[in-house]
Amino acid sequence: MKRRFLYIVSLIFLASACAIEEPELSLRHLDVDITVTSDLDGTRAVKTSWEAGDKVYVAFDDYFAKSGSDTEPLLLTLTYNGVSWNAAFSDPALEEYLLGRMNGYLTASYIPFVDAEFRYDPSTGIVRVGTQPATYSMSCNSVLYKITDNRLRATINLSLDSFVQFYLEDMPGVQDGRYTFSCNKILPSTSWGAVYYNGKPQWIYSNTGYGDALPGMQYKGGLSFSGRLHYSADGAPADYAITITDTKGTRSGSDDTYYTMTRSATLAFKDAVILPPLTDPAWTVKKPKTEMFAEWGLEGTLVSYVSNERSYEWYIDQGSTGPCSGVNCGPASSTMAAHWYDSSFTGTTQDARNEFYNNGGWWYTSDINAYFTNHGIAHSQRSYSSNTEITGQIDRGNIVLLCLDMYYITYGNVSGKRVNKFYNTSGTGWGHFLLVKGYVQTSSKLYFEVYDPYSMGRKYPDGTPMGKDRYYDSNDILTSAGIWWPCMITIGGH
Repeated sequence: MKRRFLYIVSLIFLASACAIEEPELSLRHLDVDITVTSDLDGTRAVKTSWEAGDKVYVAFDDYFAKSGSDTEPLLLTLTYNGVSWNAAFSDPALEEYLLGRMNGYLTASYIPFVDAEFRYDPSTGIVRVGTQPATYSMSCNSVLYKITDNRLRATINLSLDSFVQFYLEDMPGVQDGRYTFSCNKILPSTSWGAVYYNGKPQWIYSNTGYGDALPGMQYKGGLSFSGRLHYSADGAPADYAITITDTKGTRSGSDDTYYTMTRSATLAFKDAVILPPLTDPAWTVKKPKTEMFAEWGLEGTLVSYVSNERSYEWYIDQGSTGPCSGVNCGPASSTMAAHWYDSSFTGTTQDARNEFYNNGGWWYTSDINAYFTNHGIAHSQRSYSSNTEITGQIDRGNIVLLCLDMYYITYGNVSGKRVNKFYNTSGTGWGHFLLVKGYVQTSSKLYFEVYDPYSMGRKYPDGTPMGKDRYYDSNDILTSAGIWWPCMITIGGH
C-alpha cells in the first residue's frame, strides 16, 4: 500500500538588526511563523521524511536583491536540524523590507542532494541556482503571506508535481554523476530559480529532452535518478526503455558500460521505482567499444579513440522513411545531424523530404545547407583534402556530413564485423550521404566512426542497425570524397 505523508512544521525565527553596524536599519525584529506541508509521499524511495540539513529556499514579491546589487540575492532559508527548522535571512535588508509590509506573495523550493548557491542576475531579474543537479525538487508559487504585529505568517505547500524517481540499490561510495540514467519517457529537469512574473513570484525550471541522461545522486548506499514523467504515461501502462551508463567518471564515452532493460509498468506522477542491482540478469550489459574493436575487425592495437556520441538515440535507418527510402540518405543524414545537435528537435526524415521534395529524387549538398539554415542547426561548409581536417573537427566536438561515391569504400560484410562497407554498390557514381561522428587510431590505420543511414533494415545479431557505429578506412573516405565531392559540412558550434 502506498503511504502518504504530511509534514507540518511551525517555525519561529527571531532576528535582530545590529544598530551599531547597520544604523540605518530599525531595531524592530520580524518573527517568522510558517507552516510547511508537502506531498513527499515516499518518492525519494528510501527517504520518506525530512532529514537534518534539508533546506527550503523562499523568495518574496519582486524584492530579489538590494538596490544596486548585481550578485547577492535576498532569500529566507529554512534549514531542518533533525527536530525543527531554523530560519535565516540572507541579508538584514530582506527582514527590513518585510517589516514595512502588511502582505504579499512568496515562492519557495526544496532542492535535494546539494547545498544550493544562488546569484541574482539584474539583466533578467532572476535569482538563479548556481548548482543545478537534474533531480526532483518541490516548489510552490504565488503563496500569500501576511504580516501583523511584526509576525510573518504563511502556509507553504511544496509539491513534487510530475516528478518520478528511480532508485538503484547497492551502489555505495560511487561519486555523484558517474552513473547516468536515461529513459524514453523521463525528462531531466533542473531547478533554475525564482522570477517575478505576472505580478507574483514564481519558481521556474529548465528542462532538456525526453530520454536525455540525468546523473545519479548518492543516497544511503544507492543512487537516485529522478525526472518528470511524460504526461501521456501518467497512470497508463507503458514500456520504459531504461539505460544506466557507467561513465567511469570520464567525459569520454570510449570506456562507458551500458546496462539496459525494458520494463512494462504503470506509473503515476510522484511514484518511486526500486531498480534491481546491476548484477541482476534483468539488465543487458553492453561493454565499452574500446573492448570490442578487435572483435569487430579493426586492425592493430588501439592508440586513441574520440567519439562525439549522445546519451540518447539519434541514428536513423533510411529504409523506414517512406516512399523515397531508397534515396533518402540526404534527408536521413540531415535529420540525424539535427537530432544530434538539438536533443529536443522533433523533425523527421519524412518531414525533411517533404520540405525539399526534389521530385522524390536525390538531395544535393545545397538542400542540406538550406535545411540546416531553416532549422537553426549550426553548420559550415569546408574543403576536405586531408584526414586531419576531419579529426580536427571531431576533436573540437563537431560531427561531419560527407557526400561520397561509395563504390570506392572497401566492401567487407563479414558476420560479426563492423569494418568496411556492408552493402554492394553496382559501379562508380554511387553517390551517398553519411555522418562521421568519431575516429579510431590504431597502430595500423585510422578509421572513421560513421552513422551510415543505408541499413535498410539489416541488423547485427545484437539488434543494432548495421549502419550504426560502422568503421570505414579513412583513406577510402578521403579518396571517395576527392572523386565525388571534396568538401564536408560540419555540424556544431565549436
